[in-house]
Amino acid sequence: MFGWHVFSVDGKMCLGVKGEELLVRLPPSDHDSVAERPGVRSLDARGKMQGYFCVEPSAYATRAQWQEWIDGALAYNPSAKASPRRKSSSKPSGKSAANKAPAKPATKKKRHSIFESDL
Repeated sequence: MFGWHVFSVDGKMCLGVKGEELLVRLPPSDHDSVAERPGVRSLDARGKMQGYFCVEPSAYATRAQWQEWIDGALAYNPSAKASPRRKSSSKPSGKSAANKAPAKPATKKKRHSIFESDL
């Protein structure tokens, strides 16, 4: 989801990580109060994704803070709405292994560097 590594519980997005930020899904009814906490921002500035929050490391610096976010996301998960499942395409691609063009041999590309010592 948008570059996040997302963890789902019972087919519903629960938590995610991206760099050092934590993504949590909490009850939309708590959105305003959670968004006011230091180190927390709404995932969507337009307000269309109520209940989704990005949590900076300063807001989960202690084990107790970390556990609070995890417990909150897991507690909300059973009542969270699941996203509609996408229909998988059952159409064959039209190309069989025999019809595919042979692979070209790999060519060695010149590496570019931003460091002068590598030039």
